[in-house]
Amino acid sequence: MVAAFEEGQKLVKLCSSKLNEVERKIELLVKKADGTVAAEPFPESES
Repeated sequence: MVAAFEEGQKLVKLCSSKLNEVERKIELLVKKADGTVAAEPFPESES
């Protein structure tokens, strides 16, 4: 049971790392007041 818990912890860490990496790559499309659309970087999280 301890081995399964440790494996789960490793997977959580890996998934969290991958998610953070992908979030940094995502760009938001924002419609500006003049009607144009611009790409802006995804905001960094505080954690």
